Amino acid sequence: MDLGQFKSNFAGGTRSNRFLVTGSIGSFGNAATKHSFHIRSTFIPPVTNITLSVNAYGRKVNIPGDREYSPWQITVYDDIIDSEEVADNPNHLWDLFTDWNNDINNHVLNHPTSGGAAGSFPYLDYKKEWRVTQLDLNGNVTPLKTFILKGCWPKTVSDIDFNMTRRNFMNTFSVIMLYDEIEILDSNGDELD
Repeated sequence: MDLGQFKSNFAGGTRSNRFLVTGSIGSFGNAATKHSFHIRSTFIPPVTNITLSVNAYGRKVNIPGDREYSPWQITVYDDIIDSEEVADNPNHLWDLFTDWNNDINNHVLNHPTSGGAAGSFPYLDYKKEWRVTQLDLNGNVTPLKTFILKGCWPKTVSDIDFNMTRRNFMNTFSVIMLYDEIEILDSNGDELD
């Protein structure tokens, strides 16, 4: 294959910096409210089928087992959400994620601060749906693919590093999310088989 043929068959590829992340941050807003904000980096978490190895006649036969989802990490700019919705709430993103994490298991009480009567499953109220949308080469809103992570909640909210010798640097922090399942949609919004 010569260079001209390669170039004529190459449609431009996709870019790793063309994505949008949306989701509800804990009890902030109602369940229907989705927030878009500045995520510096993320990835599409790997999906693994656990392998069951069965010994048979001196050989191993590999059988697919249960599906396992790896934790999902996002790196967030510690930005301020400026809207009426957060007038009575903390509005730095780190505060919102930390409050969400604290609502799941309060630092002082060692149990959820709200979300269910005794004996119910209050943790389920804190699970949210998040989306990672892969945008096209021009950053158009029509997605190439959409990854829906269902049942997200923050396992870990990282620290924010303060350092007086660092100039011209935006504060970021990481959030490690766990989730129950992932759904992948194509550009038409149809689920991929």
